Amino acid sequence: MKKINFIVVLLFLALGVKGQQELGLHFMDKVWQSNLTNPAFFSQKTVVISLPSVYTNYTNSSFSVKNILIPDGDSMVLDLGNAVNQLKTNNFVAANINADPLLLGIKIKNLQLSVTSGVKANTYFGYDKNLVGLLVNGNEAYIDQKVNIAPNIGVQVYSEIGLGAAYRFLEDERLSVGGRVKYLMGLGDISTSKTQNEFSLYTDPEFYQLTLQADYAIQSSNVFQGETADSLQFSLDNIQPFSQNNGLGFDIGAQYKINDQFTVSASVIDIGRIKWTENTKEYVSKGTYTYDGIHFNQLLDSSFVNFGAITDSLGKVFNFKDLNRNEYTTSLPTRFYLSGTYQPIEMIRVGALFYGEKLAGRFNPGVLLSGNLSVKEWFTFGLGLGYRNKRIGNIGVNASLKGGPFQWFVATDNVTGFISFKGVRNANIRTGMNVLF
Repeated sequence: MKKINFIVVLLFLALGVKGQQELGLHFMDKVWQSNLTNPAFFSQKTVVISLPSVYTNYTNSSFSVKNILIPDGDSMVLDLGNAVNQLKTNNFVAANINADPLLLGIKIKNLQLSVTSGVKANTYFGYDKNLVGLLVNGNEAYIDQKVNIAPNIGVQVYSEIGLGAAYRFLEDERLSVGGRVKYLMGLGDISTSKTQNEFSLYTDPEFYQLTLQADYAIQSSNVFQGETADSLQFSLDNIQPFSQNNGLGFDIGAQYKINDQFTVSASVIDIGRIKWTENTKEYVSKGTYTYDGIHFNQLLDSSFVNFGAITDSLGKVFNFKDLNRNEYTTSLPTRFYLSGTYQPIEMIRVGALFYGEKLAGRFNPGVLLSGNLSVKEWFTFGLGLGYRNKRIGNIGVNASLKGGPFQWFVATDNVTGFISFKGVRNANIRTGMNVLF
């Protein structure tokens, strides 16, 4: 595989990320997958077998496509300056893709047992507004200022197998508690260190020299090949269905029926860590470096720009060195759900949900107001109005159809993302089929 310079890999990760928040699924009580948001939720059927289902999510904390693509007559022009204006001090882009090949639920009186499996890919890129400002506008606005431009990177692929149990007790079975333990197998990871995460830049006001002060580390498993940072190769060849990277995860939850109309529930999902020991590498940049710039005549070779000279120069400035690293650990993106529902009649149920997610030490909240309609067992439909990333107006839609023992379902928390993607900062969808007995 062709060698890729280390700094180019970082830029690729930064630009290649496109966005786990599932809100509407939580209120789909006739769909077994709602149990994934709270292991205390009981299925209305005795046996549920889930055929493969897929979930994908994209989240951008600051801007959408329409902020950077501006109409200019009959065409569109790229306006990166406007994108910079949309940024907050701290920003992030995150993406998730989950594939659940098998889910099984069995209910025996007041006891429910379950088996889950899945493959998950979580991607996170956190960045400071100054990083994009430097890339777009240069360092003129930062003369005689020291700014930290270190990005926070997390790319994690792992599989899991879970065993869950839930039990109903108290009078009229009003209280149900549940839990799930999950064996985790890490397939591949790239993550920045929590303790070494500084790249500060200072521009001299007289000679305009750039001084970089670095204490920055990137660790990986089964992703990079090469004995040194200079010979680094980005490769996915080492990602296999099984690995020696092991971990444990836990889900816990409870649900209490206040009466026949009011119900409250709470859960915490994905508590756990993965220890990475297979093909682990760590690359560290530490020290102070002064950079005079790249001479223009060194970048031109005949009629084209020699990008190799650019990346070689940047590589010397950042001066990444490889260090021996036998193992390291990463945490799962922990989520919690706190909700309440009111059911005035059998067919209609309304609810409210407060959601929280911890990504790379950053807390991201969400709120959903939901209304669900059930027509017997064969059809359900739900609408939701959500608040995410300090924006209200996300319109969610969910539905399920049942014919015989087969049930198809779909859920999204922002249907407008599939109508007009240009203004979207959040988008997700889950769909799949179940066999009910």
